[in-house]
Amino acid sequence: MKKITFNKTEVKNLYEMLRSKDQDNHVIALSGLQQIDIKKNIGELILLYKYSTLEKNASTPFQVIHQ
Repeated sequence: MKKITFNKTEVKNLYEMLRSKDQDNHVIALSGLQQIDIKKNIGELILLYKYSTLEKNASTPFQVIHQ
């Protein structure tokens, strides 16, 4: 299977999908993550892991990325 490299906008969309209350969004985001190129997106994956478990009003990794 061909691996996909996500850009920052796509990673932000995955983050929002994982944080949503809609379970269908979770399934779609996780299926996208199964195809991600881990070597090229390791930093983004770490940020998704770290910040997807925080409270909704906590700071997001995308404030750091876009500075």
